Parts: sequence; structure tokens; C-alpha cells
Amino acid sequence: MCGRFLLASSDDSLDGALGPRAWPAREPRYNISPTQPVLALAMGIVEPRWLNWGLVPRWARDASAASGMINARSETVFSKPSFRGLLKGNRCLVPATGFYEWQPGPGKMKRPFLFRRADGTPFAFAGLWDSWRAPGGATLLTCAILTMEAPDWMLQWHHRFPVMLTGESASAWLGTNPMDEAGLRKVAVSWTREDMVAVPVSNRVNSPGREGPECAAPLEPDEPSPRPVQRGLFD
Repeated sequence: MCGRFLLASSDDSLDGALGPRAWPAREPRYNISPTQPVLALAMGIVEPRWLNWGLVPRWARDASAASGMINARSETVFSKPSFRGLLKGNRCLVPATGFYEWQPGPGKMKRPFLFRRADGTPFAFAGLWDSWRAPGGATLLTCAILTMEAPDWMLQWHHRFPVMLTGESASAWLGTNPMDEAGLRKVAVSWTREDMVAVPVSNRVNSPGREGPECAAPLEPDEPSPRPVQRGLFD
């Protein structure tokens, strides 16, 4: 599975979107990929922490399934054994500046697009996290990002959309109140086309080994045709 997002926002911008925090020193990231560390805010924990992207349930025998569990569908999260037990006390927020999705083209070709807020401010994905202990005793903290059905305007790119939160909805997700299906529907609100900007970008982002602002740079007129890629972030 292929998935990408970026976090290149300043501490002040994150404070404005998610509240003041002691954000750790970090470099801007323009091509965050599955199994890599992501910055997160977790219920009941004041300081931001690092989680590996790709959930490993605490009851798993090994960590091999992490790359296949980067997402959790909001429609089934209350029934899936890997996720339902985490909704009570293991909710988290994963800050982001934007995310990438690939628009289908001729044949198997797909063009990468960067999606960000129209005003340029950051947001957070709603997530769930867990703690897994390896046979040797080491602890691995991992997370998955919630998704929902895409709004109509997004369907030309993909049929899924991340659950994106800011302000009161972000506070509710990290709050101590129980989260039932009605509560999830209340915070999992579709963003409108006016809220978002979709920018075609270079196919550099297709490779998880590439980093830097070039991954998020608007597509140049002479950019070569895109190469085939796998599924998008929110499949």
C-alpha cells in the first residue's frame, strides 16, 4: 500500500490549530510514508509523542502487519477487533500540513496531487494508537488514521477521505468523554471544496525514499508523464 502526507508547519501554526503544546524539535517532512515515525497528540498525555504509522495491536504476535494497517474505516471501527478497544482511551491526533492523493489517468497512470487547507493552516488526522511489546521486551507505539466516505468533489481522485479535525472537533477527539458512533459522526464532517486546495505535484512523491520541498512543489509545465503507482493513502 502506498500512502503519503506532509508536516511542514511551524510551532506557532500548530498552536493555532491544535492548542499550545511543547512541540519537539523536528525537520519539515514532505513525504511521510507508512511505518515511519509521525508526530501525535494522545489522550491523557500532555506532551506530543512519536508513533510509528501503521497499527500493531497489542495482542499481535509480531509487527509484520503494520504497513497494512495505516487506516481505520470510521464506518467499521466500532466492530473491528483491532480498533474497537482503542476508542475509549487510545484516541490520538496526527498533525499534518497536507496529504497526497493520486488521480487516475490513462491505463495505470496516476497523477499525484497535494491537498491542503485553502488558508494554508495545519490540521490533524483523527487516529487510534496502541502499544505493542516485542518478545524481547522492547515497546513499539503505533497508530492508524481514520477515514470516511469521500465527499462528491473528491471522487475524481478517490472514494475515501481522511477524518480531518481542528478546534472543537480536535478537542472532542482527545477529550475524556466516551466516543460512540454518534460522537464519531459528529466530528467526522466532510470538508467542502472551498475548504481545500488540490495542487498537482511532481511524481517525486511516488518514491518513499525521496524527501524535501520538491515533493510538494506545484507541477512544472514540462514535468514528464507520471509513472504507475500503487493505491493511495486512504484506500
